[in-house]
Amino acid sequence: CDLPGEEAHRDIPDWLYEETKDGTDYTSTYGKGYSPNYTNEVLITEHANAIQALGNYFDQEERTAYVELGSLGHWGEWHVDTTAGIAKFPSEATAARYVEPYLQAFTAAKLMMRRPFSFVSQYGMGLYNDMTGDEDDTNEWLDWIANGGTYEEPVSPYTLTAVHALWDTAPIGGEFTSGISMHEILNTQLSRTLHLLDQSHMTFVGPKIPTKQEMAEDPIGTKQVLAKIGYRYGVSKMEVSRNPLTGRIKAEVTLQNIGTAPL
Repeated sequence: CDLPGEEAHRDIPDWLYEETKDGTDYTSTYGKGYSPNYTNEVLITEHANAIQALGNYFDQEERTAYVELGSLGHWGEWHVDTTAGIAKFPSEATAARYVEPYLQAFTAAKLMMRRPFSFVSQYGMGLYNDMTGDEDDTNEWLDWIANGGTYEEPVSPYTLTAVHALWDTAPIGGEFTSGISMHEILNTQLSRTLHLLDQSHMTFVGPKIPTKQEMAEDPIGTKQVLAKIGYRYGVSKMEVSRNPLTGRIKAEVTLQNIGTAPL
């Protein structure tokens, strides 16, 4: 609903703006844009219609594996810049009305949230970390998983629920941070990157990933990162025996996961 840019603009459709007109045009350190009033009943209804349309297209035949919930805040990242004159992030009760359409529209995909809000434990969701590669921010995110906490930004604080070892039952995603160069992520601080991926048990990284040129400039780091994320199951041992009387063959196979994510 709101992607800051260099030019003044609005990301919701013109017809929807005409029906609501109660958001905020802003200029902030993020850029310029328009933050809708997320409590507006028309916006809530039309958002639900839009998510259902996405689900009708993408959820058929179980084609979609993961859906990272966005919708609210700048870039759909569940935060707003109140210093730009924007109203505070909506209450948890209002946010629930933006979560529910995803539950209805995507029944086969695994749903994921940016922080361990109550919806994560309530609906068995996964999580995603959009600061992958940043040590301080990732450690804070891991602390939320282990110990919970409080999200103070909204009009009324949200409780972050501890979901210890969530990766054993749900996927972990997220993208590389924009605050650190890709050369640092893939080269000069590669060991740190790999350690953070290990700690996070990441199933995938995206949408922000290295460009083709960045991968070509740091091929070793790229290869090691790709080998690290997700699950990597292989046969570590196999024993085959044949019963000489019956002719039956018995095979015992041992599988080992060398990836960071449980299957």
